[in-house]
Amino acid sequence: GNPVVDEIGIRSYMGAPLIDRTGVALGTICVVDTDVRPWGRAGLETIKTLAAELVEQIHRREDGML
Repeated sequence: GNPVVDEIGIRSYMGAPLIDRTGVALGTICVVDTDVRPWGRAGLETIKTLAAELVEQIHRREDGML
């Protein structure tokens, strides 16, 4: 029922929030596809790992370590 999703033809979506060390949601990292995808537990674990790595990079940048 989302017009953007319908117009683009998204059939699969998986995302994970990017939460900073203060608990603020900065956004999400996500993957989309026009085909139906059975992401499964492995896909969920992968995107959660990528989200954690991205937040860590953001923290290092904030701390002047990049």
